[in-house]
Order: sequence, then C-alpha cells, then structure tokens
Amino acid sequence: MNRLAGMIAVLGFFVLAAAGAAAGAAPFDCAWRALAGALVLFAVVQVAGRVLVAALASSLTGRAPRAPNVKGASRERGN
Repeated sequence: MNRLAGMIAVLGFFVLAAAGAAAGAAPFDCAWRALAGALVLFAVVQVAGRVLVAALASSLTGRAPRAPNVKGASRERGN
C-alpha cells in the first residue's frame, strides 16, 4: 500500500505544481503548495487503503471488525 500511495503522491505533486505554474504562481510557492498537497494525498491514500483492506477482509471472513474496548463500557446492551 505504501508504494501505491507514494506513486499517487508523486503524480499529485507534479499535477499540483503544473496547476500552480499555469495559474501564474511563483515557482517557490508552487513547490511548497504541491508538496503540501502531495503529503495530504499520501495520507489520504494510506487511510483509504487501510479502510478498503479492512472492509475486504471482514467481508471475506464474514465478521465485522471489533469495536475498540472503552473503559467502563459494558458489552451487553441490557446493563
């Protein structure tokens, strides 16, 4: 998943840099904005990939993912 997220982030960097250059922004501004956008894109793809893998795994096993254990909460609904 890291490799795919990295490739998408690099592609996004160049697309964002080209869009900034086409809009007439300074090269330094284009580079920083594109870098920030690529980092956000990398994080989004990482999270989306993990969610998709978890959903696929839960559908294949037939079990829903377990909810986190909350301190003081009861697992039974009647309490």
